[in-house]
Amino acid sequence: MKVGVSGNTQQTYKGLQLLVSMGYDIVFIFGLSDEQLDGKVNSVNLTEFANTHNIPLYKTNNWEDVLGYEVDMVISLGDSRYVPPFIIEKFKVIGNHGAILPSVQGGASLVWGRMLNNGVWGVSLMELDKKIDNGTILKTASFNYELDSDMNSFCDKCDDLTIELLKDLLENGPDNTEYKSSKIDIKVTKGIDTKVGVELLQFCLNNNLNVYMPPRAKEHGEVNDEWGADFIERFKKANNSPYPKYFENEK
Repeated sequence: MKVGVSGNTQQTYKGLQLLVSMGYDIVFIFGLSDEQLDGKVNSVNLTEFANTHNIPLYKTNNWEDVLGYEVDMVISLGDSRYVPPFIIEKFKVIGNHGAILPSVQGGASLVWGRMLNNGVWGVSLMELDKKIDNGTILKTASFNYELDSDMNSFCDKCDDLTIELLKDLLENGPDNTEYKSSKIDIKVTKGIDTKVGVELLQFCLNNNLNVYMPPRAKEHGEVNDEWGADFIERFKKANNSPYPKYFENEK
């Protein structure tokens, strides 16, 4: 089976290793430019891997560069870039999400999930549709983590479980072929106070409501002394390596 792979992270690399070990013909890798790699969380230079296995590596954001290929599917791993409709129309595109769909949609899923500090989180694989986080949910799974674990180990667990799900999907097929994850009950707006956002996330999970969580940027890493010691500790664990580290306002 011929596949294309998009992404340029540690998760992408683990997925490429899996596909090679399973005998898949990787036709292309749709990666990032060297400049983009500098600012990408958990980025990995895939040049050596691509050269070793004679796989064309595209360091670009221009999906038209790979439009001429014929593949059975494109697998997007650890890649937050928007996949344009003309790619989804031509290829079957499998993507991952760092939370259980359809319950938690949107951006920065791992950071929001770690700030919950519940000791359990999950990941999903889906067939992409033209709308973000909308599509057939193929596989989901949860994992446990220690409450005192750091963000690096949390991300590693997410990556490893995602690759396990991908292996299961390729070997055994999807668990589901019909359900669409488009329904959103509550949309949390960008710029909301982080503690309030986490409380809303917990409320939605407790009440089986689908929630959209906003993406986060470096400026959202500021500690608010009014949050209280318990939440500040959770905030510091989540907003830490491999993501931009939290910062405190100097008064």
